[in-house]
Amino acid sequence: MFGSYFITGGSRNWTGYNSAEIDRLFPIMVGALDFNERKRLAIEMEDIIMEDLPIAPTAVHQGSQHMRSYIEGFTIGITGYSDDKMELLWRNDI
Repeated sequence: MFGSYFITGGSRNWTGYNSAEIDRLFPIMVGALDFNERKRLAIEMEDIIMEDLPIAPTAVHQGSQHMRSYIEGFTIGITGYSDDKMELLWRNDI
């Protein structure tokens, strides 16, 4: 999450978030061999991000889907990324 959402130029950094401290801490955290040190650095980075941003983007968008009773073949996926394909839907009333 840090590497894509909060690093300057990250692949999912849609907000354009930029923090020299996060950019500095991230490679240290990734390279830390001790789990407790990685966790400490991750929490420190979380605290910085939460101080900087009024909201934080997340990997999964929130939403809902509604289907009519005559729609068949609809399965609920884990996220919007896995249930957006609708080529298997069909109507049972025609």
